[in-house]
Amino acid sequence: SSEGLYAILGMGAVAAALLGAPISTTVMVFELTGGFALSMALLLTVSIANGISNAVLGRSFFQAQLETRGFATHEGPHRVVMKTIRVADFMEPVAPGDDTTLAEADREAALRSDDTLETALRVFDAGGRDRIPVTNPADRAHLVGWATQVRALGRFNKALIEASVEQSR
Repeated sequence: SSEGLYAILGMGAVAAALLGAPISTTVMVFELTGGFALSMALLLTVSIANGISNAVLGRSFFQAQLETRGFATHEGPHRVVMKTIRVADFMEPVAPGDDTTLAEADREAALRSDDTLETALRVFDAGGRDRIPVTNPADRAHLVGWATQVRALGRFNKALIEASVEQSR
């Protein structure tokens, strides 16, 4: 065995662990080398590297880096959108001079302006209402706006379209 063989095996192992694509890495190394003589050694090193990466991080190194930066790749774009949009992004603010104090019963069913779209959609589904009061996060008795199910779903659809356009670029 030569030094070049170990370099190629190391390259395949590192690429598989970083990318989380052991089969693609194996095929890529086969294409680069033009032969299948090192296939068993390559498959073994790629499998070990991928296994260690999954044991330590639970996913590939690249996916772990993306998740530390706020990109949850395993959840899909719809889950990311639902967690990043806030109620304040789609609520209708109350007009100046409107009564901005909520009764105790309304406070229980109210959303906060910093709640996520996911929370809002769950409240809409659970309550069966299509309009819910939105309160100030610091003062739950203070009404700051109204969230409607139509506007929430419209904002969700718009964000999904934007994410789809961004992914296809």
